[in-house]
Amino acid sequence: MKLTFFFLIPIFIFFNESFEINFGKTSGVQNWQVITDNVMGGLSNAKIQLTKKTLKLNGTQSLENNGGFVSLKSPFDRYDLSGYETLIIRYKNTGIQFGFTLETDQPFYKPYYKLKLPKQPKGFAEVEVDLTNFKQYQMGEPTGKNISKSLLSKIIRIGFITTEKTAGNFELEIDYILFK
Repeated sequence: MKLTFFFLIPIFIFFNESFEINFGKTSGVQNWQVITDNVMGGLSNAKIQLTKKTLKLNGTQSLENNGGFVSLKSPFDRYDLSGYETLIIRYKNTGIQFGFTLETDQPFYKPYYKLKLPKQPKGFAEVEVDLTNFKQYQMGEPTGKNISKSLLSKIIRIGFITTEKTAGNFELEIDYILFK
């Protein structure tokens, strides 16, 4: 008689207490890219600069040729944020307001999630928010939905995007992004 034993081994998913993108310390951040309305005929422009402690994005947003957005995006990857509850960003910006984005799909026309960041023209500030406060947008328009906990496990890209349809100069400087 042959006996077969089945062992049930519990599988636990352990999350680090935090996940940090620190532009002064993290390698690989130079792979972030600028995407502007030029992809659709707009005339906005921006450049990215990695300093010893921060990542800077500066340029001009234009409304000409139906333009009006500038974004800074991480590489596509898998960012399972479902084990975290809070987002902390240390940044400053002048000119045009930016939002922080979470994307679950590659095509630009699919819904994404955004949190508007207050302008911080007088130096660095730290903003702390609950991850469930991210609002869903599609083609730049709010849908009225918030991100779900399950969708936080499916993030493939994070970034920043202008949130105002205003022409003008801007500068965004980011020290770190922290998920806790």
